[in-house]
Amino acid sequence: MIKAVIFDSDGMITYDPIFSKTYSEKYGISIDLINPFFEGPFKDCLVGKADLHMELENGWLEKWGWKGSIQEFLDYWFSVGGSPNTRILSTITKLRENGITCVLATNQEKYRAEYMISTFNYQQIFDTVFVSASVGYKKPYTDFFGTIFEHLQRIQPSLGKDEVLFWDDDIKNVQGAQNYGFLSEQYTEVDDYIEKMQSYNLPIK
Repeated sequence: MIKAVIFDSDGMITYDPIFSKTYSEKYGISIDLINPFFEGPFKDCLVGKADLHMELENGWLEKWGWKGSIQEFLDYWFSVGGSPNTRILSTITKLRENGITCVLATNQEKYRAEYMISTFNYQQIFDTVFVSASVGYKKPYTDFFGTIFEHLQRIQPSLGKDEVLFWDDDIKNVQGAQNYGFLSEQYTEVDDYIEKMQSYNLPIK
C-alpha cells in the first residue's frame, strides 16, 4: 500500500523548458556562451554552495547581452515555464484528502525555489517541499532521498521504502530513487500518470 508520493516539479508539475535554449533563441545569443554557466557555477548554486546573485555578478549577464539588472533577469528567467499542471494538482488534493502524504522534491537553487513556492503555492499544495539547495544534495544522490525518507519516517514511524512512490521525468532520478528502495515511475504525460496511479489503487479521482 502506498502511503507517500514524491513528485518532481520541472517537467511534471510545471512545464520544463531548457532556459539556455529559450534565452538563446529569444535574444540571439550563442548557446555556447550560456551553457558554461549552467555546466559550472550553477551546479554549486543547486546544492547551496554558491549564491546565484553573486555568481551572475561575475560578468555572465554582460556576455549574454542582458541590459537590465540581475533581478530583472531573474524575474524573466523564473517566469519561463508557465503555471502548474492542474490535472496533476487535482490528484494531489485527492491523495491528501485520503491521508496519503504528498511531497515535492526538486533540484533548484534557492531563489527560483522561493519564487516557485510563493508563486505556485507549493507549501499549501504539498505536505512538505524539499529543495536541493536546502538539502545540500540533489537528485539522484542517495543523501537527497535519505533526507526525504527520514522526514517521512518521523511522520509515519513504521513507513517502509516500498510504501513510497517516486515520480520524475528524468530517468536518472527515477533509477536513483529505485536503487534507494522507493517504488519509482517515470513521468511522460498526464494520461499515463493517471493510469499508473490507478494501477497502484491510489485515490486520485
